[in-house]
Amino acid sequence: ILDRGKLFHSYVEQSLQNKIEDDFKIVEQYIKSVKSVLEDIESVRLLESRVIHPYLHYQGFVDCVGLYRGNPVVIDFKTSAKPKSTLSSTYDSPLQVAAYLGAMNYDPSYETLPNISSALIVIAYETGMPANVHCLNEKKCLKYWDFWCKRLLQFKNMNCEPR
Repeated sequence: ILDRGKLFHSYVEQSLQNKIEDDFKIVEQYIKSVKSVLEDIESVRLLESRVIHPYLHYQGFVDCVGLYRGNPVVIDFKTSAKPKSTLSSTYDSPLQVAAYLGAMNYDPSYETLPNISSALIVIAYETGMPANVHCLNEKKCLKYWDFWCKRLLQFKNMNCEPR
């Protein structure tokens, strides 16, 4: 399953660069699921790019930064066997994209990018059913950023106690 996830992400990356070079037969249902979403993404600025928050000391890999239906967003692509039609069914994915947004907006490597305040979580399905697209506007991103900061503080406090 992990290999399928990596292969799917590779397809998304190659598709958004308009250069499909590999054989993606094994993930064709995920591709079918997400195809119409990819058509709405343009002006891609980043793909599979490492972000580091210089003050909060965490890092991650952003799947994509681009325009979705004309709006600048951080995009996180997920695969799933089960439907995830609500944002809450994506578990910690909103925290993850909020953390990426926070890191990207503070990471000096990305200072040439405009400040991005919205995110997208795209769930592709192994059955080929149409992907669910969860849009997080600035208000939602700030809400999940707050949750993320609390969780990060909790983690740091757990790991700072003497043994």
